[in-house]
Amino acid sequence: MKYPRDASRSLFACAALALLAGVVFSAAGCGKEARLLAPGSRSSTSQSFALAESSSDSVHTPPGKPPRPPVLTAQFVEADSVHAGQTGLSQWLVGNSGPRSLTVSWTVTADSSWSGFPIQGTIDVGRRSTASLAVPIPVPGGTAPGFYPLLLTVVSDGTAASAAGFINVLGPDSLRAP
Repeated sequence: MKYPRDASRSLFACAALALLAGVVFSAAGCGKEARLLAPGSRSSTSQSFALAESSSDSVHTPPGKPPRPPVLTAQFVEADSVHAGQTGLSQWLVGNSGPRSLTVSWTVTADSSWSGFPIQGTIDVGRRSTASLAVPIPVPGGTAPGFYPLLLTVVSDGTAASAAGFINVLGPDSLRAP
């Protein structure tokens, strides 16, 4: 039979091991590789063991699981102000936060009564970067002055994103914006 003092030491040792295991498993589940450093391997720490992150540009996935799809973004930047019957230029940004370059299909739609839409194309976007996209917007003659919505939709590898923008159609007495 163990003495009460021995039992409390065993209980304390088990609790300490469980806490250490919890810290290790928590760090391993954060999506980054983790490893324990030996004592004294990091000069700025006073702890006996420190948890270090390992960063790399490669994506680590468990065997048998497909890689994560890229994360696409789309953002409206600006569009020219134009008179009816003219073509204005719309500016967009297409982003890719994935680990590899992508060819992204894009579509711009406008007022459903405007002919020539949708306008479509492709753009190459490097890994973890953005690319500028300039799309000419033909405004039909006879279009009333005002702001008209534009919608950019981007698609690659089954992932999609969209951004809303506008084009300003000026009246016949308006001066063209600088």
